[in-house]
Amino acid sequence: MNKTLKIILTVFGLLVIGLGGLIAFGMYTMDIEDMYGDNQDIFYNSRQGDFVINHETKELGQISKTWTRFYIIDNSDTLNINDWWDDKNIEILRLADKSISLDNLDYKDIDGLKKEKKLELVKSLR
Repeated sequence: MNKTLKIILTVFGLLVIGLGGLIAFGMYTMDIEDMYGDNQDIFYNSRQGDFVINHETKELGQISKTWTRFYIIDNSDTLNINDWWDDKNIEILRLADKSISLDNLDYKDIDGLKKEKKLELVKSLR
């Protein structure tokens, strides 16, 4: 093969790979947007291990994430996020003090930990 044909095939191959990557990324973000709608920023901003508080039911949970979904671990049960929360009454908090765990926490302890700056607010839907 001559040099010009190799350059053309290389550029064409890179364009096909780039276009395929762009389509895959678009499908990934569309899947997240379809699942979470207006709350997709919660998926992007939360991390594995963040705390979720449902103020209506006074329950605590911990976030467990996969590539396109996140779940709540609540009392050793793993629940889909849509089964657990009410959009108007949740807060997502991140630990500033790593010595705190969900096993040691109760709903009554949350306000005190916020005042002591041991928990920082990630997102509030109140």
